[in-house]
This record gives sequence, structure tokens and C-alpha cells, in this order.
Amino acid sequence: MNFTYLTMQWLDYLNAVVRYVMPGTAREYVPSDSARRSATAVADSVQSSISTGMQQIETLTVSANQNAAVGVLDMLLSALIPIVFAATAGILIWKRIEARRAIELAMIENGLDPRRSPAEQDSTRKFRALRFGLLLVGVGTGLCVALIIWNTFPAAIPEDYYPFVALTSVSFFSGLALTIYHIVATSLEKR
Repeated sequence: MNFTYLTMQWLDYLNAVVRYVMPGTAREYVPSDSARRSATAVADSVQSSISTGMQQIETLTVSANQNAAVGVLDMLLSALIPIVFAATAGILIWKRIEARRAIELAMIENGLDPRRSPAEQDSTRKFRALRFGLLLVGVGTGLCVALIIWNTFPAAIPEDYYPFVALTSVSFFSGLALTIYHIVATSLEKR
């Protein structure tokens, strides 16, 4: 927008209004050079302040749109994670039930009673306390290692990554504990 042109148009409009309202003043107003310069200066300052304001509004609009997109993405992820977890758990439970039915049908076909527990279930029940004990030791060790990492390297790891460090170390040491359980349980069964 050209504010200088608009300002001059406004001055001409005011001149016409003054002539219409006060027709007795026959003297026509012709803006002098100083009036034109001051009107141009005012128009330029208004135009620069409006353009600066528009740039700031555009910047705020872009950042607001980006923040809105991030907010929508966060909402979608927070909604999808429980859905995916529930679907995965449902599929795993369904597959386990199907496998158990297949084993029972195979036992019936071979003339065995499916209500009697097989030897595999007996062996896993024997070492249940060992399994859960080692798993809890693994979780505790993982949390301790995460705390040590957080306190040893506070500048190298941003606070946003602390949950990931904890999750990774707990998962690693829990898996290690279950691997140790498998080795110990297998060696105890062989005796």
C-alpha cells in the first residue's frame, strides 16, 4: 500500500469537505511543500510501522502454526500409543490362546489328558521365584545405572532424554537378567 498517495487523497478529501461545509471561504486550500513533506513523513512512518507489525504477525502466525502442528502430532501420538499397545497385547493373547488350543487338540489326538500339566509347565513353575527375582534385580540395576549416567554426565545428556536413558538401561539389564535366568534354569534342569 502506498500511504503517501492515500495521505494526499485524504488531504484533498478534507479540502473538499471544508469547501462544502464552509462555502463562504472562497479561498481554496493548496497544500504547501512543507505540508506535503510532513504528510509524506507521517505516511512513511505509518507505512514502516505497519509493515514491521505485519512481519511480526506473519512470524507469530508461522510459529503458532508450527506449534499447533506439533501439538496435533503430540495428541495423535499420545492417542496412538495406547491403541497400538492394546492391539499388540490383544494379538499376543489371542495367539497364545490359539497355541494352547492346538496343543490341547494334539494331546487329545494322541490320547493324553490335556488337563494334566505337561513337564514344561512344572519346570517353569519350579523356578518362578528365581525368574522374578532376577527380573527385579535387572530393573533395579538398570535404574541405578540410569541414575549414575544422569549424575555423571549432566551436561552431555539433555533433561528431555532422561526417560530414554532410564528405559534403555532398565530394558538392557532386564533382558540380561532374563538371559541369566534361562542359563541358570537350564543348568538346574539338567542336574
